[in-house]
Amino acid sequence: MCDLANLKGKVKKLQTAIVQCGLIIKINQNQFYSDDQKRMITIYRILTPVCTFKKNRQEWKTEDYEILKTASIPEVILCLLEIYKEVSK
Repeated sequence: MCDLANLKGKVKKLQTAIVQCGLIIKINQNQFYSDDQKRMITIYRILTPVCTFKKNRQEWKTEDYEILKTASIPEVILCLLEIYKEVSK
């Protein structure tokens, strides 16, 4: 199986390829301690900025739209592959 650094390298390459196709993709990481598992868990979030209209303020605002939230790097890679397939057509 691939090591973590290799998987993170694949994530970075896919992210770069998607951005070069014109879609901004951000990948956030957050950690928390799991009492059940007695270890740190890293959560990955794939986000893209979108413009939304705020009725109460009557203005457009850029917000991050969450595409995926997972603790699995392979899931992140599969999601990015799907996004890349769509934006590179």
